[in-house]
Amino acid sequence: QGTPGQGGATPGAAAVSSAAETSDLLAVGCWDKTYSLYRVQSTSHKLQTVKQLDYYPCSISYSSNTMSKTSYLIIAGSNKKATLYNKEGARLTELTARDSWLWCCDCNGELDVAVLGTHHGYIDYLAMDMGSVHAVFRDRYAYRENLTEVIVHHLLTDKKVRIKCKDLIQNLSLYRNKLAVQLSDRICVYESSADNTEDMHFRIRPEKIMIKDTFGSDADRHGGGNLMAICTQHLLFCRGKAVELYTFDGLRQKVWQMEAPVTCIKVDGGLDGKEGLLLGLQSGGGFKGFVDNPF
Repeated sequence: QGTPGQGGATPGAAAVSSAAETSDLLAVGCWDKTYSLYRVQSTSHKLQTVKQLDYYPCSISYSSNTMSKTSYLIIAGSNKKATLYNKEGARLTELTARDSWLWCCDCNGELDVAVLGTHHGYIDYLAMDMGSVHAVFRDRYAYRENLTEVIVHHLLTDKKVRIKCKDLIQNLSLYRNKLAVQLSDRICVYESSADNTEDMHFRIRPEKIMIKDTFGSDADRHGGGNLMAICTQHLLFCRGKAVELYTFDGLRQKVWQMEAPVTCIKVDGGLDGKEGLLLGLQSGGGFKGFVDNPF
């Protein structure tokens, strides 16, 4: 029923979501370089969104992983690339590029793998890392869901709050009432009430750390696999043997050089702006210091 795409364009690819909570989502790619998302019911459908592309979508595949609570879709096409989108159709990142059009794509969400077919007749097997991203502080647990959302769970009251970031979440850190979220190009800090330990209304702070502007040529080395920790007034990043201290607006204040690469970091409490730090080193050693250490 109806005409998918803009102006009744001819559909070239379609997929229905397989996740239980989004089993009524239909994605349709058309030859006018658009893709549309529909909410489908038993006797009707409702257009949710239409997105313009700069290529022809030749194949669409929905997938979900119940273990990591992740749902996503992959679109392959005339741009010779496979691109990752979240379940609501927001573009996240490019997965791979080949030397010809990609005509077909299928993925297994439980294994986080995708199979691609190229115009030259090659079949490519693509393994993706959709592992869990999470952080914990006392009775609060934060974790990534559907790649672009953060769920903060208060374990004692069983209250949950969902924060929609609309970008790929690469890292999380939680300390007291502060939550740091690392996205593809920036780091955002959210905070709840400091006076109410059960408050779950997280508000975003106006400051943002833009990764390219702050880290420059080292930006790619501060990706989702790096260590990040938040304090009441600072953010800490571990890169190799270096531990860097930043304000929330991106000003680097200190750098500590360890004797071996840092493999884990934990904020050990303390006064605001003077928190203690525990560092674990690759050599097996440990280090204890404070944010306000002069060295």
